[in-house]
Parts: sequence; structure tokens; C-alpha cells
Amino acid sequence: MTVAPLLEHLRRDAEAEAAQRLADARAAAAALASALDARLTSHRAAALAAAQREIVHETDARRDAARQRAAATTLGARQRFVTRVLDAVLAAAATRTADPSLVAWMASRFETAVECFPPGTIRARTPPALAPALRSLAQRQGTPLELREDDTLSPGFVLERPDGALRVDATLESLLQWERSRLAIWLMRTAAADDQP
Repeated sequence: MTVAPLLEHLRRDAEAEAAQRLADARAAAAALASALDARLTSHRAAALAAAQREIVHETDARRDAARQRAAATTLGARQRFVTRVLDAVLAAAATRTADPSLVAWMASRFETAVECFPPGTIRARTPPALAPALRSLAQRQGTPLELREDDTLSPGFVLERPDGALRVDATLESLLQWERSRLAIWLMRTAAADDQP
């Protein structure tokens, strides 16, 4: 036997083995590339989902902050509106101290307030324009009254015991402050109803 056919056979076996190894390497490289692509796609999808969650979270936070600012602005505007209305009521009442309805209102409040006091002298303060009406009310009821005119008070009166143990503030300003939250709700409903077509 000659060496040439044997060498030819070895060469063919070596080429076949090399071709097989090359094919196996290419298949392994393709599988690796496919796995890397899948992993990269998965990482990209996870990163994109995380970024989208962050964007949604940030958008929600900005929207909530904008709503809070809008609510605060609305509340502030409502409070200013209520304050302007109540100030206008006080200003209008101060110019109408001779109005019979104001004097009648003051008389009913005075009668109720005097019932809270034990017998004896009561100290009273009232705006100068309402002092005559208050004196007249006290005389009709037989209530001993030390009356002091106070031009800093809103329409109405303040009664107190001489020892300061009991005090009734029935000024319009005090009553409006006492009822402020209820008046504010009523004013807002009335304003909203006026805005309806």
C-alpha cells in the first residue's frame, strides 16, 4: 500500500473534522448570539418598563402637585371672597345703626344675653350710635347698666360682670366670626348657583 491514499484519507478526515468543528463553532456562536440578543432584548424591555414606570410616577406626582396648587389657589380665593363679603356686611351695618331691624335684632340679643347674668349691675360697651337704644332696652327691662360708648366696636354690644367672670360679646363682627364657616359654605353655594346658566 502506498502512502498517498493513506495521506489522502487522513487529509479528507482532517478536512471533514475541521468542517464539522467549524460548523459546530458557527452553531455555538449563533446560539450565543441568539441568547445574547434575547438577553439584550429582555434588558431593554426591563429598562424601558422601568423608565415608563418612572415617567408615570413623575407625571402622577406633577399632576397631584398641580391639583394641590389649584386647590390651594381656589381655597385662598374663596377665603378672600368670604372675607370681602363679611367685611362689606360689617361696613354696611356700621352705616345703618339707626335701622329699625338692627335695633330689633340688638334688642332680642340683649334680652337673651341679660338672662345669662345674675342680678346686679352689668357693664356694657356699644358703638355710640346704638347707645341710646341699649339704654332704653336696659331701662325697659329694669337692668342696672354701666354703659360705655366704644366707637371701635361693630354694631351690637359687649356685656360683662364687673368682676369680669362673665362676658357676652354680641357684636356683629363676633357673631359673623362665630358663624364664619357656615356662612362661607352658604356663600360658596350661593355664588355657585349664581354661576349656573
